[in-house]
Parts: sequence; structure tokens; C-alpha cells
Amino acid sequence: MVQPRWCDWSVRVRVRLKLKNQRTAVVAALCIIFCAAVVYAHEPGAPMIQHMSRTLPPVSPSRSYKSQTATMIDEAALESKANADLAAELSEMTTLNGITFTMFVEEVERSNLDLAAARTNVPIAEAQFLAARVYPNPVFQAGYGGDVSNNKQPSAYTAGVTEAFQIPNKVGTRSQVAREAEEIASAELQDFIRNLRARAADVFIDGLQTLLVLQQKQNRLDRARELLQTNIEQQREQKIGEIPVLRSRIAELQAREEVTTARSDLQQTLRKMSLLMGKQGEDQLFRPKGTLDASLREFSLNALVARAVGERPDVVAASHSVNAARAVYDNVKAERVPDLTLGGNWIHFTRSTNLIDPSPTWDGAYVTLSIPIPVSNLNAGPVQAAYYTIVQSEQMLRAEQLRAESEVRSAYDRYSMAVITAEQYAQELLRDTDDIYRAKLFGLASQKTTLLEVLDAHSAMNEVYMGYFSALGEEAKALVGLEQAAGIWDIDF
Repeated sequence: MVQPRWCDWSVRVRVRLKLKNQRTAVVAALCIIFCAAVVYAHEPGAPMIQHMSRTLPPVSPSRSYKSQTATMIDEAALESKANADLAAELSEMTTLNGITFTMFVEEVERSNLDLAAARTNVPIAEAQFLAARVYPNPVFQAGYGGDVSNNKQPSAYTAGVTEAFQIPNKVGTRSQVAREAEEIASAELQDFIRNLRARAADVFIDGLQTLLVLQQKQNRLDRARELLQTNIEQQREQKIGEIPVLRSRIAELQAREEVTTARSDLQQTLRKMSLLMGKQGEDQLFRPKGTLDASLREFSLNALVARAVGERPDVVAASHSVNAARAVYDNVKAERVPDLTLGGNWIHFTRSTNLIDPSPTWDGAYVTLSIPIPVSNLNAGPVQAAYYTIVQSEQMLRAEQLRAESEVRSAYDRYSMAVITAEQYAQELLRDTDDIYRAKLFGLASQKTTLLEVLDAHSAMNEVYMGYFSALGEEAKALVGLEQAAGIWDIDF
């Protein structure tokens, strides 16, 4: 086998090298190995290592431009389809039948299923009032007695009627208890309507606010698309690089996602409205019509507190509960008086043929009067329980009055703060953010500002508008909460 020339060369170098110490020997050996590798790479028949790192043939500029153009066309087609689908979904929302707040509340009061169930409590209480005036039924008795000893004694036929007579105070106290229960049912129904109106108003406000948010999100999406299209055209003209286009594309995708989320929120709100109206089916969705930018309302706090403490339905129900407890106490004392039972009886005896004691046929009549001995009245438990029920109901009435006053004051403070917040947005923040965004957009056109600054201004403007819409919704809900707490209702949007 023929050895390559680099082997002889390395041997000659190793022989002639004089090593002084071990460290020098190691360095020298490394140098020899490196030189041998270089020589071996240039030997004929050695493997071509350079083929391992063979570079790909360069792509012509025209071919690269065509592929990029095709990719952009595909992306534009997909984006156009997505935009068309999103526009179709949004158009479905705009074609829904509109409903004003007054019509919505009237429909809720007319068709809400929970309210329909609550309304039945009033006729139930009325029927219980009629039942409280029922008197005991008279009792009829009849009997027959005959001789079973076969001594020819007379047979007896009896008939009688008994009636328990209650003192008038018992019926009156029972009727008073039932009457107060009827008043409580009526007041609780009004309180249910009060809370249902407030809940319906909150859902309607959410619908109006979601519509504003959806419109703002759509405007942001339109601005993001316009900015993306501008950057794409500038990139084609080689005025900007790929990074600004990528950032604007991400911003456009985020804006599209926010539009989809806002549409989903609106859909859920519309279904809540449909549920409150007792509607079912896809064709029973209604779009709220109105405005949250209502005029400022002025209230007298003392007048609201006085009205809530005296006329709010839950306070009225608590007041009737006190009257009902007192009526129960009077009824318990009346029930301790025993009832009188009066009876009338008739008896007919047949003729007796007994040889020792014969008797003719004869009739008899007699009257009975019975009265129980009220030994159980020695137990004063029922009277004490009724008395402490009065004490409890009076404490609950004072608690309801205090709660009503506290709710009115809290709702009044909430409404005052909400009005201030909404005015700050309307008078200062919206104008400032709009001016800043227009300045940044003008600077981008004149290349005095960067794309990042424009995107930041865009996001800041969107956040300010979201805050403004939230402030409008909070102001409207605070107004609803104030009138709900005061027990009044004259709201419209």
C-alpha cells in the first residue's frame, strides 16, 4: 500500500524537532496534527469536504418577487373573505328590529314569566282572606235503637243538630290577619316589579353600551386596515421595511378579534333582553334603541330619603308585617276564649207491648249547651310567641327603613361621581386624544413620527373611548340605582 507524501513529511518534522519539556511537546503535537490535516485535504483522492456545505443556487429576483406577490394575493384573498364574513355578521345585528326603552319595559312587565308567577300571590292572598271568614259547619246526627232482648220494649229513633258558635272577635281577627297578608303580597309584588325594572334597565344599558363599543371597535378596525394598506404600499415603494408592515398587520388582527368579541358580547346581551321579555327563538332578538348621553338630572336628597322610608314597597311590606303580627296577637288571645256548642235533638219511641210495663208511642225533644273548660289557657306560650313576633317585626321595619335610607344616600353619591367622571371624559379626554392621534397620523405621513407612536396613539384613543362608554354606562346605571333605591320610576333612554 502506497503511503501518502504527508506521512513522510510529518515523520521528518517529528525527528528533527527537539523538545525541551513536556508542554512544548504538546504544543508541537497539535501543530503537527493541524498541518497534517491541511496537507491531507489537498491530496488527490481525498474526500471533498466542501461538498457538504454546498450552497443552493441563487434565486433570481424576478422569481422571488413573483412568489411574494402570489403570497400577498393569497393573503389578500383570505383577508377579504374574513372581512366579508365579519361584515355579514355585523349586518345581521343592524337588521334586527329596534325597541325603545319604554317599549322594552312594558313588554317585560307584560310577558316576563317570573313576574307572571309573582302576580299569582295576590289572588292567593285574596282567596285566603275569603277563607278566613268561614264559620264552623253545623253537625247533623241521626240514630236508631231497638230491643235486642226480645222483651217487647219500644224502639227509639233520634235526630239532632249541633252548632259551635264562635265569638265575633275570632272571625274579625282572622280576617284582619288575612287582610294584612293580602297587603303584604301586594307590596311584595310592587317591590318585585321595582327590582325587575332596574334589572331590565341595566340589561338595556348594557345593550346600548355594547353597541357603542362595537361601533368603536369597527372604527378601530377600519383605521387599522387603512394603516396596513398604507404600509403595504410604502413597502412596495421600498420606503419602509417589513417590520412596520408586520406591526400594522398584528394591530389589524387584534382589532378584528376585538370586533368579534364585541359582537359576541352584544349577542349575549340581546339574549338576556329576550329572556326578560319572555321570548324564545332566533327571531325574537331585538336591538336596543336609545342614547346613553342623557341630560343631567337633579334630585333633592332629603326628598328621596323621605320617599324611600315612607313609600318604598319593601318598607310598606315590612309595615304591613307589623300590622299582621299585631293581628295574629289579637287572634291568639281571641282563640283562648272557648266556643259555645248548642244542640237540638228529637227522639221518637214506638209503642211497647211488654205485659209488665206497656207504653204508648211518644216523641221527645231536648236542647243541649256545651262549653269546654279552658284549662290549656294556663299555658301562656302562644301569647308570648305572638308578642315577641310583634317585637321582631317592628325591629325588621326599622331595619328596612334604615336600609332604604342608606341605599338612597349611597346611590346618590354614586350618581354624583358618575356624572363628574362622564363630564371629564366628554369635555377633556376625548378632545385631547383625538387631537393627539390626528397629529401623530399627520406626522407619519410626513415621516416625522414613527409607526410605533401612531399605534400607541391609536391604542390610547381606543382606551379613552372605552373608558368614556364605560362612564356613560355607569352614569345610566347609577341613575337607575338611585331611582330604584328611592322607589320612583321616570327613566327613559
